[in-house]
Amino acid sequence: MTLDAPRVRWPRPLLPRTSFFEEASLQRIFQIADFGGLVSINRPRPEHISASTGADGGAVERLRGLLGGQHRHGSTAEIGERFDWYERGKAPFIALLGHGSPGGFETGDGPRLWSSARQVHFGNRHDWEPHLSRLSRFRGGFSTAERNTFKYSGALLLLSCSVAQGMLGASLMAQLSQVSNRIVFAYTGLVSLTGTRIHLEKGHRWVRQDPGQAPAPPPARKRMDEPRLDAVAAQVFPDGMSLEDVAEVSVALGHEGAAARDIPPEDIRWFLPALFHSSPFSDEGEALARATHRVVVRYRSQPPLKVTVFAGALATTDAGACFKTHEAFIDLVADRLPGIA
Repeated sequence: MTLDAPRVRWPRPLLPRTSFFEEASLQRIFQIADFGGLVSINRPRPEHISASTGADGGAVERLRGLLGGQHRHGSTAEIGERFDWYERGKAPFIALLGHGSPGGFETGDGPRLWSSARQVHFGNRHDWEPHLSRLSRFRGGFSTAERNTFKYSGALLLLSCSVAQGMLGASLMAQLSQVSNRIVFAYTGLVSLTGTRIHLEKGHRWVRQDPGQAPAPPPARKRMDEPRLDAVAAQVFPDGMSLEDVAEVSVALGHEGAAARDIPPEDIRWFLPALFHSSPFSDEGEALARATHRVVVRYRSQPPLKVTVFAGALATTDAGACFKTHEAFIDLVADRLPGIA
């Protein structure tokens, strides 16, 4: 799952990836529950597919090949330039491929970089709106009757991880739909590739956002129960060690160059159970996810454990194990460490 080769083997048994992911066919993805009833699209797959050129382990390019995608983009501006549909009545169904996280996706940065020109995020609308407004179907001056005629003639499908997840995802979906005058679809969970097989995270759904409609409130997040340090110790700490053997834990945003901050000692007891919330499992695939956090757990007498969190949902260690985080992980970090979100 990680982009860097594991340096050591995880010392404990790992669950299979099927515990958390299920394989999905292309036909199933493009049906997306018949696009929420959007039968007027009447197309089996997007007419135009464009993939981010951001450096990764090859997943985005493989997905583009599987879908028969014709285009690549290295910035948000390139998307606007390619899909500028002034011609009356033209509103093709478009799919954008890249790495995502709740409330955002990259358009050329790949999973580990951040630049305003290559990110579409709920918080940087002023950067991407001038470009993605060019996807609007109505910029040619349609009359009211024509607007109604062409209202559902095109859609925008985002094939990235967790873009529609939570309040951040709902905010971005509403903004995108308004700016592009398109129905927007995105998934709330992880999307992963293993070779040419596509896997979707279990327990998640496709979200549809229509222009001019208020976003549906996302399901309430589960509250985190009292931390179970015994479970974390059995899975993460070296044999015979406990929380007292942890010297410090630092966390930074996922992109390269972001400064790290130490977790206050009294907060380590909730942070580690939120980070390592599931049993460890193996994942030889690559998720279409942005790296949202980098974590280092330093022990007093053992080498540190380095962890990359993708889309706030998938914690991968440098020893080759994966964990699901608690679903409120991003919120918990943002509450305790403002600026690390």
